[in-house]
Order: sequence, then C-alpha cells, then structure tokens
Amino acid sequence: MPFKTICKHPLTLSFFLLLLCNIANGAVEHPYGKFSFFVDHSVPDWLAKVKPAKAKGKKKGQNTEYLLVDTQVLADANNYESYYRTTSKLHTSQAVADGSEIHAQFNPEYQALYFHYINIVRNGKTINALQPEAVRLIQREEDLRNGIFDGQVTAIAIVADTRPGDILDYSYTVKGRNPIFGEKVFGAYSAGWGVDVARLHIRILVPKELRIQTREHHTDIKKKLKKKGKYLEHVWQAKNVQGIIDEGDYPLWYLRYGWVEFSEYKNWQEVDQWAASMYASIEQESSAVDTLVKTLLEDSHSIENYVLNALNFVQEDIRYLGLEIGQNSHLPHAPTEVLEKRYGDCKDKSNLLVKILRANNIKANSVLVASNYRHGFKKFLPSPSAFNHVIVRAEVDRNIVWLDPTKTFQAGGLYELGFTHYGAGLVIESDKETPIENILPINKEENSIYIKEHFIAKNTSKPTTLNIESRYQGSSAEDQRYRFSASTPEDIQLRRHNYFAKLYPKIAVKKSIEFQDDKNTNTFTVRESYTIPDFIKPDEDSFSANFYARGIGMSLYVPEQILRTTPVDIGEPRVVNHDILFDMPKNSGLYIDSTPYKHTQDGFHFSSRSAKVSNRFEYKAKLKIDQTWVEGKGITRYIDAIDFIEKDIDFSLTFAHPYEPTMSPAYQKLLKSLEN
Repeated sequence: MPFKTICKHPLTLSFFLLLLCNIANGAVEHPYGKFSFFVDHSVPDWLAKVKPAKAKGKKKGQNTEYLLVDTQVLADANNYESYYRTTSKLHTSQAVADGSEIHAQFNPEYQALYFHYINIVRNGKTINALQPEAVRLIQREEDLRNGIFDGQVTAIAIVADTRPGDILDYSYTVKGRNPIFGEKVFGAYSAGWGVDVARLHIRILVPKELRIQTREHHTDIKKKLKKKGKYLEHVWQAKNVQGIIDEGDYPLWYLRYGWVEFSEYKNWQEVDQWAASMYASIEQESSAVDTLVKTLLEDSHSIENYVLNALNFVQEDIRYLGLEIGQNSHLPHAPTEVLEKRYGDCKDKSNLLVKILRANNIKANSVLVASNYRHGFKKFLPSPSAFNHVIVRAEVDRNIVWLDPTKTFQAGGLYELGFTHYGAGLVIESDKETPIENILPINKEENSIYIKEHFIAKNTSKPTTLNIESRYQGSSAEDQRYRFSASTPEDIQLRRHNYFAKLYPKIAVKKSIEFQDDKNTNTFTVRESYTIPDFIKPDEDSFSANFYARGIGMSLYVPEQILRTTPVDIGEPRVVNHDILFDMPKNSGLYIDSTPYKHTQDGFHFSSRSAKVSNRFEYKAKLKIDQTWVEGKGITRYIDAIDFIEKDIDFSLTFAHPYEPTMSPAYQKLLKSLEN
C-alpha cells in the first residue's frame, strides 16, 4: 500500500506537532480510506524493557499460552501515550485461528496508532510479520444500535502464515487522549483474565511533581513506586497470574477479574468541578428554549404537570442520537442546537431538560451515573471514567425525583414513572458536602405485575374457559407499552397462544386479546380469553386439573452456575402477584391445605395461601424482590427457596364430582351465606 509522510486529518496543534515529530524520527504513515495508522519500528524511549517468560507447554483447557501481557502508560496530559505488548505461544490450530488477527482501537479525532512490530518466532528464528497492506481500519461504531456514534476505529492486522507452535509477539502505541479531560490524568487496566498469564507488567509513568492515587481491585498484586529521572513510575508486576473461572450472571456492579487504576483526582468534588466547568463552557442561553418554556407554562396547571410536560417533550420530541465525536464524548451540545436538530444523546437531553426546569424556578441538575456499574462506581477512584450516562435530579414539592430524558413510553404522574436503579450518581454543581448522592425511588413498589387467571369449568366433560387479566405498573407498564407499539395485537396474540399451547396443547382463542393503557396512573392492562378442551382429566372416581403461577415462575432466575463464590444477578426490584381462581362444577368436593407459606431471604420475599369457598378454589401468591443480587454465600439458600417455590406454584388439584357431603345444618347455613 502506498504511504504518505504527512497527516491530513484535522488535529489540535499539539497533536499535529507530535505527529510531525514522530514522522521525523522514522514513523511512516499508512492511509486506509479516510483514516491512517503509522509504522514505527522503534519503541518509545520512555519504556522499561520487559522479557517474556519462557514457554512451558500447553495447559489443559488453554490453547494459547500467554507469556507476557505488558501495559505501559506515559501519563503526561500534554504527551499522553499508551503502549501495549502481548507475547503468546499458539499451541493448537484453534489458537492460530483465534490469535492471528490483532485488534487495536483508537480514536482518530485525537489519537494516532503506531504499530512497532509483529513478529513470529518459529524454531528460534524471528520472522517479521508486520505487513502494512494487511492492516484494515474499520469504523465499526459498536454502539450504533444504541444510537451512538463515537468515532472509534479498530485496526485489524491480519497475520499471515501462523502455525501451531509459533510464538506471536506484537506491540503498538496509541498516542494522544481526549482533550475534554484537561490536565488531570487517570486510567484503568486489566490485571486478571480467564486464562493464565506467565508474566504481567503494568507501568504508569507520571511527572514527578504529579501526585496520583492508585488502587487494586480483585488482585493481590502490589504496586512498587520508584523515581525514574523526571518521572515517578508506579509498577505492578507478577509471574504466573492464574486464570479465573468465569461463573457468569454477575450483578452489574461486580467486576470478576482483577484490575488496577490510577487517578490524579483527589475526590469526587474535583470530578464535579471538572464537569461543572465543562457544562459552563457551552452557550446555555437560547431564545428557542424561552419560547418552548412559554408554551409549556401555558399548557401546565401545576409544577408537577410542568415537569411532566417538559420531560415528555424531551423524551418524545427530541430523538435519541449521540454524535459523541471528540470532545462531545462528554461535552453537551448547546440547547439551541439540540432544539434545532431535534436530536441528542443523554447529556444533551438532560442538559436541555435542566435548562427548561430551571426556567420555571425548579431546582434541577444533571447527574452522572454508571449504567454499567450502578452503585459499584463508589469503590472506584474518583475520575470521569466512572460514568457513562446522564440523568436529571429535580426537586418538586419537597420531593427529589430522578428523571431519565432518554426513556420513552413513560406515563403517569411523577411518582408512577418507571425507575432505573442506578444506586448512586454524581450531581453536577452540587451544593452538598459531597456530590455523590444515592438514587432512590419514591414509590417502593413502582415496578409491579398482577396476573389473575380465572378457570371456569361448568362441566367436567366440556371445555374450561380461561380468562386472564395482566396488570402492569411502573417500568413493567413501559415495557408492555413498547411491545404493543412495536407489534400488532395479532402478533402478540399468536405468541401468547403458542406459549399457553406448551402448557395446554389443545388450547384455543375464545376472544381476541385486548389492552387498556391508563397513562394517568402508568398502568397497562392486558386481557385474554381461551378455551381448554381437556383441562379437567378424569381419574377413576375423581377428576384432576393442573395449574402453574407463571407470573411468579418467570420472575425466578436460576443461574447457570450454581456452585459459585461470586454474587448472582436476579433482576431489577419488582413485585409480582399471581392469583389463580378455579370455579369447579357444582357439587364438587375438594380438600386443600390452607396453611399459608412464607419465605424471606436477603431482599427476596415470597408468600402464598390457598382457600376454598363453595365451588371456588383460590390460590394467591406474591413475590417481592428488593435487591438485585444474591451473595455467593447465600446461593444455596436461594436455590432451595426457588425449588420450594416452584413446587408451590406448580400444583395439581384432585376433586370429586358429583360430591354430596353430609353437612350439619349450621355448616349448610354458612355455605349458603357465602354463596350469596
């Protein structure tokens, strides 16, 4: 592939001078489409030399033997460089297939990628495998399905002629960092994997006048600190780092593998200052916003109504689209621009909503949250990298409400809206002692499902009617609202019919599915009606029928790996009630155990009861989940509870028909009064 010796991509002046300097030192630029990468066979002069471990042979269950994972960072805000080297032995053809493509990510808006070498060591001889013409630069936009364009580019170096038994050794450097982060430096790097690593080396080099914090997570590797000329180096290194079994199904806040981090930020207040300064740098004044506020005020009859109207406008009239290129990865676009283009990402929409609320003297702030770590970020060192989403905190009638302008299909009053349990967030421009604030719902049971299944059997030989009413509130209502908007009722009916056919193969639709959307209370109700020809089954001198409280069953999560030490995610907090009513044919006899059952475990509650009144059997079950996870030490109790609950909600009734009991006059009188 032809190469150039100048860069035509628009860059900041300092970054452009950096590239010119590297070109003068022998780096060669290779364009690919509208992007380019560099080949520089000399590694950075600030590196510490590290030798890979010697290969010891294939380990059971591991096709690749990792001899060295080396990460070194020159953490100078004005000359930021990240160096990566991996050395591995490819023991099998599968290892060759997995390891013969080298992936390196960078953002050409403010970074440049430099390959140093790709070598194959075979029978003691080193073969140069770095072929610039075999490198592809692909802008995958992996978050595109979520409406986010971030400009990230992946370089894929296709390594030719690799064979089982080869040692593959490659290194590259990414130069530059997002200028939105200013002068303070921070970063995080892996120190554990699912495979063994013979030698691990992480080195952070910072100017000696700079003071940073460091922290280790899920690793026993300790840092060593020493002076290196005009720098201080923070080094974590270890031999024979053992791979960790992936137990899966972790809560979002739990990070399984070891990692280390550093940060120049002393506390979360400094992160708040960075964010507040960034938000203050954009033009907030907007005549378009003023006009919008006037319209919202005219259409609102109260403060709460104004907030809801403003939220609805930003959610429904400003479509979600994130052009998170360069500094706009964190810097919001101006409200005027967002209103004009009618699109924006979480920070754009949140900033606009805050502006609209403040225009009506409502105290409101943008809030940085971690949708990928939830409250777990509080264990991290303070830095902007802890967060990946923005919502809004508002004070309405002395209540704190948390609003997410990126959501759609929300309805109801402020206290009936669906709620995402982020756990905590950083309130920008906070007036409190700490900007970190817990994010809690006002309505403790906002996410609820109520299902009533009513089986009506007038005769043991005729089809039984099944009427189902499912009522959803809070987040569950929003989910149903989305499903019914994305599919036709006929499609939903077909899916539902197929689901019940697995339980009752001969089930037939009696009446088309119906739904009712009460947006005033954020309640979504679905009604279904079926007939089941063989629901009641004869058995010598009695009859039987099977039941399953599926609403409870579908809310019970069993992890694939039960024998574990790590916590398991069991889903968002929710309340599920499932009632089963069975109207038996008249003159039916049934004996039941009406003893109530209860089970309570950390954040997990279940109760049920049964009753018989005249010819009706009633079963009522309730599941309440307050906590999104179960600790590893509590898994056995949790699984035992699920087993018991499954036995409770999946049951069969056996009854006699016709049945003529001998009853006392008093009992007959009682039954007659209950029937009336």
